[in-house]
Order: sequence, then C-alpha cells, then structure tokens
Amino acid sequence: MIRTAVVTLVLCAVLVTSALFAPLVTGQPRTIPRVTSPVTVKMGSTAGSMSAAGVYIATEKGYFREANLSTQIVPLGGPSVGLFNAASRGINFKIVADQNSAFPGRSSFALMVRKDLVESGQVKGFADFKGRRVAMTTRRTTLELDLQKALRTANLDLNDVTIVTMDWPQINTAFANKSLDIGFQLEPLVSLAVTQNLAVRFRGLDEITPNRQNAFLVASEQFAAKRDVGRAWMVAYVRGLRDYNDAVLKQKNREEMISILQKHSSVKDRSIYEKMVLPGIHPDGEPNVASIREALDAFKATGEVKADVDLDKMIDLSFVKYAQEVLGRYQ
Repeated sequence: MIRTAVVTLVLCAVLVTSALFAPLVTGQPRTIPRVTSPVTVKMGSTAGSMSAAGVYIATEKGYFREANLSTQIVPLGGPSVGLFNAASRGINFKIVADQNSAFPGRSSFALMVRKDLVESGQVKGFADFKGRRVAMTTRRTTLELDLQKALRTANLDLNDVTIVTMDWPQINTAFANKSLDIGFQLEPLVSLAVTQNLAVRFRGLDEITPNRQNAFLVASEQFAAKRDVGRAWMVAYVRGLRDYNDAVLKQKNREEMISILQKHSSVKDRSIYEKMVLPGIHPDGEPNVASIREALDAFKATGEVKADVDLDKMIDLSFVKYAQEVLGRYQ
C-alpha cells in the first residue's frame, strides 16, 4: 500500500497591494520538480472561491499530479487583523504567494451604490455618502481602510457613515429591498446586482486602492519546513496561474479555463463569465508586500494590531522565486 503524506497549506483571504517585482531570473529553466512519495496538501479556502483559480486549473491540467501531489480544498474563512495578531502570539506561518490582487481593470471587488440613488442624482460622489448605510462582510479588514480612503477624498471619515455587516448574498438582497445604500461587493454578485438593476458599480477597488492585495496564500509551519513539497507545489500552482492569466489577458484557451472554473467554482452560469471581472492574480505568484505592509501599518496605527508584529518575519518568497527559476518569468 502506498502511504500518502498530508501537509497543510492554509489560505487566508486577508483584506489587506503595489506589485513586488523580483529581479529577472537568468539561466535555463529547470526540470519540473516531483516529490518522491505521494503527498496530499490540504488548502483552506472559501468554498467555490474564484480566487482559487490557479489551484483549480493546476488540478485539472495535471500539474499537481506531475509533481506527485494532490491538493484538497477544505472550507476556511478569511481572517483580517487577527492573522497579524496571531503572529504576535507566536503562531508561526509564512505568507508565500498571491491569491487575489486588485490590478488595474481586474478587481473582482467593487464599491456598489443602489441604482435609484445614482439615477436620481442623490449619490454623485463620495461626498454624498454622508449619512448613508454602507455594508461590508466584516469590520477591521482592508476594505474598511479602502472605504476610509475614499471618504477622506471628500473630507469625510468612517464616523460620517453607518457601517453594517452582512454576508455577500445579503448585500444584494438589501439593495433590492432598499434597506442599504452602499456596499462592497464581490464577483459574480457585482455583475448580478448590475444585471438585476439593483446597484451600480460605483468604483472598482482598483480605482480606490490600485493593486490592493486582497488575499494571499499562507503556509503553515509544517508546510514551509517541507522545502521539496513546498517548491513542487508552488511550481504547479504558478503553472496554473499562468494558464489562467493567458486565458484572461490573451484569450488563450479561454473556453477551457472557463470550463474548469465552472466545474470547481461557485459560478456555474456560463453567461456570467462574459459580464464579471475575473480576479487579478499575479502570473508569477508574487504577493504584493508593499500593499500588505501598508495595511499592517494602518492597523498598527489604529491599535488593531500590536506594534511589535514584524512583517519581514511573516514573508517567505523563496517558493515563488524557485518557481520563477524553474519556469522563467511570465511573458
């Protein structure tokens, strides 16, 4: 009997981006790595998340199988300031790769305004947010920082609006019954709100905070210590990301990519793919360290995160750099 080892890769959707570009890798691409014994990597993620596109594609295209790996996705929510505070309590983990970034024109997050408020002229700009009800799924995430940034352009602050929390689907329902004025929404619910004439895509997150790091992959201490497994997994993941970006940016094998996403993600309706903005994910897997640092500093300033949290100790880019050495840089 073949025994399959199990390690854990924890994915955290941290609403915390400017891309950190590593120097170009020189030399010839290396052989695709393969671990000696089969290994199953458990990855925590929101069920059906479009941000896990790289994993879905790497699975379907056999990239994990070529590395003698399999990836099992298990349900996991996304922490915010709690992740950083966990580091101050001695919990060891490493931020290792990008999973969702608000690249220009590629933000799957948007700030939505109820359609009748826009059509009537009641909301024309951020100054008109004053006194309005604004929804987000949870407090003390980077979306709250983004809202604050938008409001400050109109000399307003968070205390000038009423923030309410609700799940993503509930936001569209609240638009429909007019109990909500404004809300951050996520694709495909952004497109559904527009299609159903519930709300207007007022600003993409990329317009408020360009290149915001919305979610990144966090590796457990056990996973990070298994260098051969981590490297092989990352090469397979980045191969999936490149196929994804080829489909989104170059229209290469787009139907195949959409078919894979329909199978694995929560978006089953083919027509939605022609309307929604697919999430930006770095084709080389690089997380945006500058963006994460900006968010961490903001959370420290408000006292949400302890001052002694050291981001440098939480970052490990060695896996994505290895993938770049094996594959070369994305062209």
